[in-house]
Amino acid sequence: MAAATIEGLGGNAAFTAGWTFKVASWSADYNVEVADTTGFGDGGFRAKAPVIASMTGSMAGTGQSATTVPVPAGMADGTTMSVGDLAGATTTVTLTATTGCTYAFSAVITRLSMSRPVDGKMDVSADFESSGPITQSWTTA
Repeated sequence: MAAATIEGLGGNAAFTAGWTFKVASWSADYNVEVADTTGFGDGGFRAKAPVIASMTGSMAGTGQSATTVPVPAGMADGTTMSVGDLAGATTTVTLTATTGCTYAFSAVITRLSMSRPVDGKMDVSADFESSGPITQSWTTA
């Protein structure tokens, strides 16, 4: 059976902790950092070993009004920052390529960007970095 391509409907990006906008696209990089393990016995060649895996990326979409705000309240409420306010930057991210094909992990939102022209929609984008294990669930049928 030939593998099906992924396109059209079925994708999504979801996150928690008060980060709110209508997501229309996402991109992600799976990163493997390496340590230099070169020693005298390597015959003059560099030796490397994988040591840490992470996922970084971004999601983009459209701002919403009513009872939703793009940034969690404690992080942008006009008062002095208190201990624990930045905890709102920690969230759970689920990236869906299509039904049954997801990546899920805890993450830190590292940047939120907003743009609102007079003649168009409010664009919102957020960058993230994973924190901890990454769960891959990929339908093989």
